[in-house]
Amino acid sequence: MESFAAEHHYLSFQPTLDYKGRFMELKPEQEEELGGVEYRALKVLTWILAAYFAFWLFLVMVMMTPYAAHTDVAHVIRTTQPGNLSPAWWSVFVTMSAYSNTGLSVLDKSMI
Repeated sequence: MESFAAEHHYLSFQPTLDYKGRFMELKPEQEEELGGVEYRALKVLTWILAAYFAFWLFLVMVMMTPYAAHTDVAHVIRTTQPGNLSPAWWSVFVTMSAYSNTGLSVLDKSMI
């Protein structure tokens, strides 16, 4: 198992592994370093997932808002509901609804 332990080049210490590949005889500083690698990876993953979510929402909103505001869709959105619904806010709401898979719409008419 020592050859497998040599592959852990991201650690500042030489780990001792048992036959199942578990770390043995770790000092408190080594436990903190070992857990720190996982913690830092989870922190990066949190930022990546948040950026992924925001990127796709923003991209679809940027594409859909001009479409909804400057085509025949704008007239349909404004006239089908009382209160003169803004096509821009409609596109933001529908984008969020579609991305979160809730199936909601501010219009009571069919989307087709």
